[in-house]
Amino acid sequence: NAGNEAVNAKYLARYDPRMDILKAPHNNNDMQLLRAWIKKKYIDKAWCERDAAVANNNGAATKKSSSSSSSKSSSRRKPKTTSAAPAPPAAAATTPVAADPFGFD
Repeated sequence: NAGNEAVNAKYLARYDPRMDILKAPHNNNDMQLLRAWIKKKYIDKAWCERDAAVANNNGAATKKSSSSSSSKSSSRRKPKTTSAAPAPPAAAATTPVAADPFGFD
């Protein structure tokens, strides 16, 4: 409980429910609201302490730029090929289907 209070004190330091359009979800019934709240609180850090938000955004930007360049280069690589033989056709395709599968003929 003390951990939740500490995190909320950091991430909601500048949150004012009277001024902000987005209100904190009171239950988990509205998944769209819950996702929007989590994104704005933890990813966008919209209400985070100013010093913590600047430090985290600078670190995240550095991290993102280095990872994005590596992800671009990895997406350009050709997929590895294997020497395994192709799978044989499915048995159902070669087995004829009986006219009456239940045996009532």
